Amino acid sequence: MNLHLPTHVGLALTKLLGPDWQSQSGPEQGTQSILLSRDATSKYSCPQYHCVSPTTNSFSGATLYRITLATDQPETAFALKYSPNLDPNRTSQIHHFQRALHWELGPWISCPIAWSKPLANLHKHFASPFEDPSNTTLLNTTLLNTTLLNTILLDPNSGIWELMPWLPGTSIPRVGLASEPQILSLSRRLGQLHRAAQDFSLHSLTPSPEPKWLVSSWSDPRLCDRLERLQILVKKKFAKQKAQVAAIAAKAPELDLLKTIEALERCQSIATQSLLPLQALEQQVRNAPNQHCSWGHGDAWRGNWLFETDHVSGLLDFAQADYRWQGFDFARAIGSLLLESKSTPSMSTPSMSTPSNSSRQTLVAHAAWNSAWNAYIAENPSPLFHLEDALQMHRISTVLTLCNLLTHCELDPADSQRLDRLQEILDMVTDFRETPKP
Repeated sequence: MNLHLPTHVGLALTKLLGPDWQSQSGPEQGTQSILLSRDATSKYSCPQYHCVSPTTNSFSGATLYRITLATDQPETAFALKYSPNLDPNRTSQIHHFQRALHWELGPWISCPIAWSKPLANLHKHFASPFEDPSNTTLLNTTLLNTTLLNTILLDPNSGIWELMPWLPGTSIPRVGLASEPQILSLSRRLGQLHRAAQDFSLHSLTPSPEPKWLVSSWSDPRLCDRLERLQILVKKKFAKQKAQVAAIAAKAPELDLLKTIEALERCQSIATQSLLPLQALEQQVRNAPNQHCSWGHGDAWRGNWLFETDHVSGLLDFAQADYRWQGFDFARAIGSLLLESKSTPSMSTPSMSTPSNSSRQTLVAHAAWNSAWNAYIAENPSPLFHLEDALQMHRISTVLTLCNLLTHCELDPADSQRLDRLQEILDMVTDFRETPKP
């Protein structure tokens, strides 16, 4: 069977492999794939490649190809990623950030490879292609080095291609399934990332830094967005969302209508209780951004963390990296792993005399989040946020995610991927108890 590559894929592979690559179809581990090789008469010496058919990366719209080199060396693989609607200058700045973190923290940080580097030669030192100083440019905190634009391949359809090592490991598929060692390993890695990222100022990754006094007028757009959306929900008492539930249930009978309505009522209570604390946090960050903000990952939920057994083996997808309140990363990471009232193995409830069920559940959540927090601050002793604020943000973000999913599911009730995600968020909201006090 012949596989016909889309034009934009062919252009990317031509840039990657050279003008004389050939393709033929073939199976690889049960999936449809493409075998890529150079013409035998080519003047270039090049190994064979396997390019697995693309998979869509979650809800982001990005498309991912896995390219494997068939050489006499141990198998090496690359991730070829196509993303629509990314700003190339902004992406180049993020690549600066990734490279600097990779250099300091190690190969578990996903790091772009320069397109000008012949892929065929990378297997010679693939264990760390960045050990070669000519292939690594450290971050210059005062000037954007335009040579790093070669880590980006612009597509005629206004998309961007990125090439990175394929990191080993697998992600946690659902909330509540992570083991304690995995949660603690992630917390330590996130602490290391945030400690290193505190060396980056608001303007450290921009080509023409603005005067430092402008930092005082800066506000975190994500915090402002959360606050604005929460204010609207509280004012309108979730009326739109309640109507959406009825519309979805009429076309998707697998949705538990009673459970969803109860979850929305709980969301309304959480939103009302969270509004004033969020207003205070947003004002606090606005008044002193240098004391509360730094560069961070921006989308540190469990889907972007890879594990080998009990340890983090990779952190992916820095597309939303930015200068913002660091509590977002911790809330997103830990909140996507833990069901609030349930414990992971070895994260047991402290002993107490005949506790009620609700108090026992609160103590379990307290113990689990605190264990993660202690592992985090062991690597980052001067955090720029408080644990209780991260917990509050986790709840707020879960409420807003539920509302966003209801909108998407109303538009397409047959979208099984989003319905499954909606069910997971419903489980998380249903599981909320009293807010645990650290």
